[in-house]
Amino acid sequence: MNEWIRRILGASSLIGCGAGLAVVWLTVQQGMPNFLTGMLVCLFSLLYGYGAVTGVMLLQKHPHGVTANFFYWATQTVQYTTVVASYLFWTPAAVLMWWNGSRGKLEFAAQLGTTFRFTMAEIGTEARIGLNVLAIAACVYLFRQSRREAAQSGARASTDVEAGELTGAEA
Repeated sequence: MNEWIRRILGASSLIGCGAGLAVVWLTVQQGMPNFLTGMLVCLFSLLYGYGAVTGVMLLQKHPHGVTANFFYWATQTVQYTTVVASYLFWTPAAVLMWWNGSRGKLEFAAQLGTTFRFTMAEIGTEARIGLNVLAIAACVYLFRQSRREAAQSGARASTDVEAGELTGAEA
């Protein structure tokens, strides 16, 4: 894996999740209006915590760091808002391409920072679905890297087996 890309993705996950946990802390300080809101904030806290851990794993070149970081970025690929339910989650940045079904038009947005939002039954919400192009690019890169590393480890394992067979045949 390219060292600079590893550092950028790992640091982005770690720094973005640190900011996200700070936002969660501020949300908790304001008070939870009900139990369900508290549960959702707790779930997003766990997601931010998972992202921080995967960032550290990637920076430390952990054997499962690429795969774990892939799943973290995958949670940020699709965003949607509807009257029934809405889901927004991204950190540390987003380049969003939205299809606004209510207006029938394509919209673009770029944002820096962190956002988490899950709502249900919010009257007046426009029906939109968005793709976070930045997260998709990270997922594609991490997926390809994961496949490449799996192929390399499989080739090393078969070479080790062949070397063992040759040594055993000579004895």
